[in-house]
Amino acid sequence: MVRAIGNTLQHALFFSRHLRKCNTKCVTVAILLEMGIPTKRIGFEYLTQAIVRFYDDPAQAITKELYPGVAEACGSGADAKQVESAIRAVIAEAWDNRNPKVWGCYFPHYVGRQMERPSNMEFISEIARFLELWQGCCEEVSYEQSQ
Repeated sequence: MVRAIGNTLQHALFFSRHLRKCNTKCVTVAILLEMGIPTKRIGFEYLTQAIVRFYDDPAQAITKELYPGVAEACGSGADAKQVESAIRAVIAEAWDNRNPKVWGCYFPHYVGRQMERPSNMEFISEIARFLELWQGCCEEVSYEQSQ
């Protein structure tokens, strides 16, 4: 378990060194690409928006605020149910084709254990947690370089 968390921290440091000038959305896209989330599906854009919005405000209710907000932001005419379904579909597809080493960087508490596919909320919150770690590493890297 400690090793898995260490891998997550190393991964966040790597991202902070190479993507420190990027915004949250850019880093989120990089993470989703690395995890194998299919980009040609509308769920990719919904998931990107959902993670960024949840990162900005983790207190919002997923079905009452997050999904409707994503639907509105994407302007696709979709409703909250369609957003939820599209996100679930892209997570499931990526899960079926996942690289355990890559997924272990974002879900360290699952490393070495039988893991079920994460729910939409688990996925979104874990990636948002990783973004917080990345942001902290960016601040640390900037501090180190200014000395």
